[in-house]
Amino acid sequence: MGLTDEARLVGLARRGIASAFDELFRRHSRRVHDLAYHMLSDRDAADDVVQEVFLRVHRRLDGFRGQCSLRGWILRITVNECLSQRRRARRRRQELPETVVGAAPSERRIEYAEAARRALQALRPVDRALVILRDVEGHTYEEIAEVLRCSSNSVGVRLHRARKRLRGELGRLLAEEEGR
Repeated sequence: MGLTDEARLVGLARRGIASAFDELFRRHSRRVHDLAYHMLSDRDAADDVVQEVFLRVHRRLDGFRGQCSLRGWILRITVNECLSQRRRARRRRQELPETVVGAAPSERRIEYAEAARRALQALRPVDRALVILRDVEGHTYEEIAEVLRCSSNSVGVRLHRARKRLRGELGRLLAEEEGR
């Protein structure tokens, strides 16, 4: 996807050309869904986030000035919407449904996958976003800095701390499993 191609699509979408917005949706919706699913661990909630994110993108497209990449802008909206969803769920005092990430052939692997999912969920939302954006989605520090509106050096430091917390939480959960 070329930068000029995407800029052309943004321009057409701003003018109300539905097919241009549809193409932007096609190019970015999967990544939005994947990020939302990893942050919320709930496919239905991730579907809701995709809808809300692209409603916001549509409404705010005129305000997008290209100071960052369109992808970074959309992912920033996604992270913010996921954080909002979690706050709303907490206010309602409802926990998001428990899910196991993927099917594993052995019971032990299922236990590890479940422990990893719970450890990730135990992180602060911003730490979870850092780990997901880098380690799951494979974004560069610069891309993450753009999404989280901080420096790439700050991303490195914050990511190091988030991974350390994740390792500690995972170790605690696995030790609990072993003790049962």
